[in-house]
Amino acid sequence: MTKENFLCPFCRSNNQCDVDAIAVCWCREKSVPQGLLDLLPLASKQKHCICAFCIDAYNKNINLFKAGLSID
Repeated sequence: MTKENFLCPFCRSNNQCDVDAIAVCWCREKSVPQGLLDLLPLASKQKHCICAFCIDAYNKNINLFKAGLSID
């Protein structure tokens, strides 16, 4: 994985993904809503993990999450 892969595509913070580790990464056990995945830019699909904070923020208030998006 490149350094870019460790950045959340939404907030650009470290996504804390460790998908290549021997132990199971948190991202394998957290449910990511399809609606949130649909918001990903095409270039990020299947390449970048969304951080837990953004997943939780989306689940808490979808409209507020969408209002705060600034994806390049």
